[in-house]
Amino acid sequence: MFSDEQIKFMKKQGIKINFNKPLNDEEFEEIDDYISRLLQIKGFDKDYKPTPIGIMAESIMDTLATI
Repeated sequence: MFSDEQIKFMKKQGIKINFNKPLNDEEFEEIDDYISRLLQIKGFDKDYKPTPIGIMAESIMDTLATI
C-alpha cells in the first residue's frame, strides 16, 4: 500500500499510526485529513509549484485514492 518512503515521511510529519498492521477507516481518514491540510499549507511555493513536501503529499493522496 504505502511505500517505505511515504511511511517515513508521514512519521516524520507526526502521524502516529502503526503501519505494521492493516489500517482501519479512522486511520485512513486521519492520514487523508492531515496530508490534505499539509498539502494546502506547505505543498506549493509562491509560484504555485509543488515543493518537496507537496510532491510527497500528492503521492500519498494518490495512494489513498486507490484504496
